[in-house]
Amino acid sequence: MYWSILDNNSVAITLVTLYLFLCFRAGFPVDVLDMTHSLEANMSVLSREDFYSSETVFHGESAAGFFYESRQFCVSEQSGTHIDAPALMEPAGLTVDRLELGNLAGDAIVIDISGKCDNDPDAMLTVADLNLWETINGVIPDKSVIFIHTGWGAKWESQRTYIGSSTEHCNQQSFPGVSVLAASWILKKRRPKLIGIDTASLDGGRCHDFPAQRRFFAANVPVVENVANTDALPSKGSTVYVVPMRIEDATAA
Repeated sequence: MYWSILDNNSVAITLVTLYLFLCFRAGFPVDVLDMTHSLEANMSVLSREDFYSSETVFHGESAAGFFYESRQFCVSEQSGTHIDAPALMEPAGLTVDRLELGNLAGDAIVIDISGKCDNDPDAMLTVADLNLWETINGVIPDKSVIFIHTGWGAKWESQRTYIGSSTEHCNQQSFPGVSVLAASWILKKRRPKLIGIDTASLDGGRCHDFPAQRRFFAANVPVVENVANTDALPSKGSTVYVVPMRIEDATAA
């Protein structure tokens, strides 16, 4: 049994942790994988609008005589490993706090296109890749969590290699993504709960108007970006929990 966890909703993680503890106690073999990158001040970002900062509010001995530390942080919705809710690009789309929990967990599959991405940083997932995956692994089940593994997660520590540029200009960025035809094929034929990728944007670095993402959002399918450790998941057979912070009216978290 393989479990993976995305993002940091403390209540959801507590429930998952309790379930996994019971599995361990019952003797069921379980591997647990964290698929998030840490939020850090110098992490890779898609644009200058994405950021993270933190500061210490108090550090020392409290008035009652015990040690206490408190910190506060500020972060843009699109920073780090995050889920994009349909409301990001759909006026009537669901916000993060309105996403159904049942659609944030499910059986996962991983489509590996890292081989062609090694030779072409702008490679895209195509319908041919989807057909090849199904030839080898069987039909992608409806209501799956689909991850695209490009190998880009290994470049996360370097802004220039992960994004392809130190600037936010879209035509200067370079990283893999999902083609519009592949997005349409997935939505029409396989109806996923959500889709994720180990790059900064589902549409790849050369996009200007995010056509693949907009198709998923129009179908109220969330998108997870900057996913870590996609190489550690099997092609199929894992269960994934995506647990974003429950922020009112947020378009991403």
